[in-house]
Amino acid sequence: MLGAAARLFEEGEAGLLTDGHTFAVRRGAEVVPYVDGLLEQATALQAAALGLTGEGAEVRAGAFTTRYARAVADLGVGGANPNTVFTAMMAVNQLRELGLRPESADPDAPWSRPALRNPVPEAGTRSGMEQPGPGPGQI
Repeated sequence: MLGAAARLFEEGEAGLLTDGHTFAVRRGAEVVPYVDGLLEQATALQAAALGLTGEGAEVRAGAFTTRYARAVADLGVGGANPNTVFTAMMAVNQLRELGLRPESADPDAPWSRPALRNPVPEAGTRSGMEQPGPGPGQI
């Protein structure tokens, strides 16, 4: 979405931008660097979140949120409304974006990536990446 917004301004299709958090109005040439900065912040936060999940099979949301809040503060990218609840919502969103899911409905259940499944093909069908080859007499 950020890239699409930047492109509108680069191509002269839009002239005024305001976001729903700061309500600051930006015009023309100042928009693309602003949007690029938001994209860089989002990339930095996702990289930090990925690093916080580590190589382990599971992550505790409470512990992750505490470390994520520290990363947000260290990066200085808390947004227009930095508070505990908003940061916790950002942390849960990051866990989901990284493909992790809670293992149960318990409040501090571990989160992990679901196991990949390779379903058994139904009888009479081909599996996965196999491509049918030419039949007899076909090229």
